[in-house]
Amino acid sequence: MPVDIWGDGRLAEATVFSARSLGWDIAPGADVIAVAPLAPTVKECDALIARPSTGKRAFAWPTVSVTAVQQMIVRCQSVGSLTNLSSRSIRPHSSLLKAAHDQVALLLLVAQINGHGVPTEVSLRSPSEHNDQLLMHFNDFTAVVEVTWNSAVAPSLDIQVAGTDGVLRIETDPLTQLEQNGSLVPLPVPGAIAPELQPFRDAGVINMLQTIGAAFYNGHPLAHAFSFEFGRSVVAIVETAEALRPTPGSC
Repeated sequence: MPVDIWGDGRLAEATVFSARSLGWDIAPGADVIAVAPLAPTVKECDALIARPSTGKRAFAWPTVSVTAVQQMIVRCQSVGSLTNLSSRSIRPHSSLLKAAHDQVALLLLVAQINGHGVPTEVSLRSPSEHNDQLLMHFNDFTAVVEVTWNSAVAPSLDIQVAGTDGVLRIETDPLTQLEQNGSLVPLPVPGAIAPELQPFRDAGVINMLQTIGAAFYNGHPLAHAFSFEFGRSVVAIVETAEALRPTPGSC
């Protein structure tokens, strides 16, 4: 199956490696898979969206395809009206919130599934040099993406979706698990896979490509979460938040 993979960095490399492991050919000019973030800026996202294309195209972010996250998405409407939507992560030190692109994308997706559109406002708090909090304000609640920049400890990611009727929570340290109202949710057991591909499946890359491949070639609909337009909306939120960061030396 020929695909053209756009992007650079470790995620693009992982996507190319995983695509080839599935027997796909990397072929410029074929149907497009653009890895997250869709582009560095909203202006560049708009240029990509406007670019004429005769083939199919998908925005690729693997977090949405992690098994625990998929099960959270299936259940997220069961919590009722949202009262809390938050994600915390520990990541290697960086000065750019685009490193937390997947957190922003996931909270935005859950909000939209639960009947909300785009945030009415985006704000940024930085309690310390090594901590950022991106806030997405909706009409009746605020979603919070919190990042602690620390290269000395293992990366981790926690997600909480709470509403009037229940709570869902994902933790990734030491193992990825999903809880619903305090009880562990049994996760589907995947089939055997080559050991060298296990990290890519754990990270959602393999499942992501299989989902996109099914949409490209088996006639399955491509979910909104994999559209260029959704990718643009995430870049817009991150870009807005970064614009609020004080420049060095400012008061």
